[in-house]
Amino acid sequence: MGNVSEIFEFRDGLGRGAYAEVWRVTHRATGRDYACKSISKALIQKHGHGGLNAVSCEIENHLAVLGTASSSLARASSAVNAKSADAAFAADSTASAGLGGVGVIDFHMVVEDSTHIHLIMDVCE
Repeated sequence: MGNVSEIFEFRDGLGRGAYAEVWRVTHRATGRDYACKSISKALIQKHGHGGLNAVSCEIENHLAVLGTASSSLARASSAVNAKSADAAFAADSTASAGLGGVGVIDFHMVVEDSTHIHLIMDVCE
């Protein structure tokens, strides 16, 4: 588990749902903006299996967009800490280029810390 704020600077709040908040974040190494959906582990635990099932479905829906095509996702999401996740992300920041299209949001990585599961994806302008 790492600290997502080592990799990204949190900027503007973009939205809020039952289990998550969405933020505009800037990747510290590249300066590129993304959206970060931060899912609260406390809220998942509070709602028991119902909350876990809802969040699992939501994560699976995000992952289904890319399938297994993105090597950066596999390496970054399996990283043990934030620094190794950041290195994998920066090295493969264009790995998913071409998978999306006009109006398609690419999913880039997952970072888990002690309180949240963070899904990093393209930000809509």
